[in-house]
Formats: sequence, structure tokens, C-alpha cells
Amino acid sequence: MATLELRQLSPKIKYLWFMQYIVAGLIVWIVLSVVAVSIDLPVLSRFSDATRMLVVLAVVMIFLLPVLLWLELKYRSFTYTLTDESIIIREGVIAKKQVDIPYVSIENVDVKKPVIYRLLGLGVVSIDTAGGTGKEGVLPGVDRPDDLVNEILERIKAVRGAGEKAREERSLLLLENILNELVGLRNDIQELFVAKEEHRPRKRRKKSEKREIPSPTEPIADTKLR
Repeated sequence: MATLELRQLSPKIKYLWFMQYIVAGLIVWIVLSVVAVSIDLPVLSRFSDATRMLVVLAVVMIFLLPVLLWLELKYRSFTYTLTDESIIIREGVIAKKQVDIPYVSIENVDVKKPVIYRLLGLGVVSIDTAGGTGKEGVLPGVDRPDDLVNEILERIKAVRGAGEKAREERSLLLLENILNELVGLRNDIQELFVAKEEHRPRKRRKKSEKREIPSPTEPIADTKLR
């Protein structure tokens, strides 16, 4: 049995995730700085507006430090594996989640490359399945995403080709069994008719009544015509 390769996302995706938190932190810093500058408290009156903004920035940065640890754990917990039959995606730091997507149920595999992703050579691979209400599987940051999509499509083709071949073999086997049953049924019917003919009593033919022919020496009675 071949060893399955446990794959991870590109390490570059951590920078994109962190940038999202940085943007959110900047928005929080601006809002809190406006509040700190606007309010007039005796405690803050001794500090200048620039100092107040720096203090707020320091507080925000302190809260952002645990985010780095969280993003590292999030990155390490996100793995995916391409087996012979399906794609297995695992994610979650606290609440673990696993999605098993069989190749036979995949209807579409596409790649999205936003501008910032293209700058880093990344792509988002999305997998749609039959009957699914949304994206069954999303790989948010993959290096060379087109190569991954081609590999998935090749595996889908191989699995479906094997399935078609198996169905054809089952159909041929079923037809062969039906044919054998019909041949056996025909032989049974023939044997039944032969046995019936052998046990049927033969009818004796009736002897035809002999008609007496007058001897040529005997006189033939005259027939009077009226």
C-alpha cells in the first residue's frame, strides 16, 4: 500500500492571514485613538495627543501578539491528503473538522487568484460536489494551484474510468448469467418433452373393415331402372 502524503498549505498564507489582523488592528487603533484624544479626563490631561495615540497603539499591539501564535496553530492544523479514492481535508485548532470528498462526487474544481495572491504565487482551490449547497472543500493558500487542480482531475478521471470498466464487467457477467439460465431452462424443457413422449402410451390403429367383393363367378343382380 502506497504511503499517503500529508500536505500543508503554503507558509505564505500565514502572512496574508496576519495582514488581515493587522488591518483590523489599525481600524481599532484609529477608533480608540480618536476616543482617547476626544475625551478630557484628568488622568489623560497630562499627556499629549500623540502620546495618547502611542499608548493605544501599544495596547493594540499587545493584543495582536497572541494572534501570531493562533495563526501558527491554525496553519499547522490545516492539512489535506489525496488518496486513491478521495480528498481528505482536516482543520481546526480547538474544534477539529474533517471533510472526506470522494472523487466520484466531485462536479467542479476551480482556482481563484486575487491580486495579492498572484503576487505571492498562491491560489484558492475550491471543490464542488453533486448535491452540495456550497463549497465542500476550500484550500485557501496553495502553491502552484493549477498543478494541484490537474492532479485532482487526473485522479477523478482514473477513478471514474475504473468505475465504468467495473460496471461494464458487471453488466457482461449479468448477461452471461442470464444466458446460462436461459440455456438451462431450454434444456430442462427439452428433457421434459422427451420424458413425456417416452411415457405416453401408443394408440393402436383400428383395423379397417373388409368389404366383401363378389366373386366374379357369382351372377350380379340386375338392377331395374324405373
